Order: sequence, then C-alpha cells, then structure tokens
Amino acid sequence: NLPQLSAAGFCRLGNVAGIQWSFWGQDEDPSDDFDGAVAIIPAPGCVPPGVGVTDLTLTKVTFPANCFDAGVDYLCTYRVQVTNAGPGNYSGPITVKDTLGVNAPANIFGPWTCPQVGPVLTCTINAAPVNVPPGWTSGFFVRAHVKKPVGPPLCDLPNKANIASPAGGSPSNILPGNDFATATTHILSPACLAPHPH
Repeated sequence: NLPQLSAAGFCRLGNVAGIQWSFWGQDEDPSDDFDGAVAIIPAPGCVPPGVGVTDLTLTKVTFPANCFDAGVDYLCTYRVQVTNAGPGNYSGPITVKDTLGVNAPANIFGPWTCPQVGPVLTCTINAAPVNVPPGWTSGFFVRAHVKKPVGPPLCDLPNKANIASPAGGSPSNILPGNDFATATTHILSPACLAPHPH
C-alpha cells in the first residue's frame, strides 16, 4: 500500500522475483529463474504511459531586461517559448494567450500569428497542425510600444502568457502547472528613476 499523495517523481514501482533452489544442480536453466515488472503510479506530477500522451510547457523571459528608449515610445520585448516535454509526439494546433501589462500596440516576430484585442494577444502557431517529437520547441517575440511619458505605476511592466490550447490536463498536454509564465521588464524613464516617497 502506498500513500495517496506520492511524491512527484516516484511514479514507477519495480518488483523483481527469483527462484532460490535449495539443492545445488537441480536447475537445468538458470536463465529463466528471475523476472520483473514495473507498476505505473498515477500520482500528481507523473507522466502516464501511452501513445500520443505528451506535455507542452511554456517559458517567458524579457529580452532585454529593460525597455528600449525609441524616441516617441519605449519598446518592451519578451520572448515566449513552447516546448514538447514528451514523452510522445505532439500533433495538433497550439494557441497561446499573451497579456501585456498595459494596453499598448505590439509587434510579433516569429512563426506565430497573434491578433490583438486590447492588451491580450491570441497567438496560434503557423502551419498548424504541427506533428513534433519530444524536445521540439517554437517561440516568438512580443514587442510592446509604450507611449511616452511613462511614470509610476508603469515603471515595471509585467507580461503574462499561458497555453490556451491544448487544455492543460488533456492527453495532449497532461500537466497544467507548467502552461503559464510571467516576465517583468523595466522602463527607465526619468519619472521612473526619480526617488519616490514610501
């Protein structure tokens, strides 16, 4: 008996059995005296076996850490990356929702199409459906144009992204906990760099 909440990573339980002869020379074929089996434990965080079962993960970083002063506005750039963590191939469309920290127009660079409504971009990978092996990755850059002047509270600009499709917890994307990420970039405007009373 195992506890219901098994630790993540403790997902397989092996068992080996063998015949132990009490007298020497009675075993005509020792090669078939041992056998083993592995039980799969459906604990949270475990990857179940099966054809077509896979997990997509999402990561997001700022690129670079601070927004760039482009004259009339600040350019704040983020990279979003989706990876097939396996264990199987992923086949199907992929949709990512990317939410800016401010309602600002944005450009996309990469093999994704991202129509924008307000601060939310709904990004789908081009040439869907994809059929990709474990380890495959695809990403895109989001560049927001934040108009000047800029001051608090927009000095630190978060950007959130999540995999909207396939849904987390489905056979195509079994672990929902790694489907979202947030990155924050910084606007180094005079108003943001000035000391502020606490």
